[in-house]
Amino acid sequence: MPQPQAFMSYAHIDDRHRRLTQFRRELSDEVRVHLGREFSIFQDWNDIGWGQNWKARIQQSLEQEAIFLIPILSPSFFNSEPCQAELRAFLDKETNLGRDDLVLPVYYVDCPLLYDQAALANNDLARTIATRQSADWRELRTKYFNTPVVMNALVALAKKIRDALARVRAQN
Repeated sequence: MPQPQAFMSYAHIDDRHRRLTQFRRELSDEVRVHLGREFSIFQDWNDIGWGQNWKARIQQSLEQEAIFLIPILSPSFFNSEPCQAELRAFLDKETNLGRDDLVLPVYYVDCPLLYDQAALANNDLARTIATRQSADWRELRTKYFNTPVVMNALVALAKKIRDALARVRAQN
């Protein structure tokens, strides 16, 4: 299995119909088309082997392998302790690298938290995420992947990841 270049952080309830699993697979394949080589996106159930220490495997991917964090934003994401821990760990990594462009949020389900100024004042993670440009998939998440609107959105997102990867490599 190739080393992941991105880590998808999401609340499991948001993948109950495997839409996020399909999103990860489709996005990984589309980025590969634009790079001309593999682009692996870590997803816990797919990249943690049977019997592996799952906490250690997630920590290894976040700290040592993944170049980008792709948080899938939803109310469940912000209420999930594991998602919060993953985001905190990656933000620490990003800070240690002297960067502020390695978190690539995907806005998946409407989150009033992200536009409620009083709530943002009490949530440092939401406040940080609210400052980042995100890809808006709220209207796309219920559409079939083989429709032109979703395919065009995947292509646009893949190009943004390609360009972000080029920025990272240019500064290293």
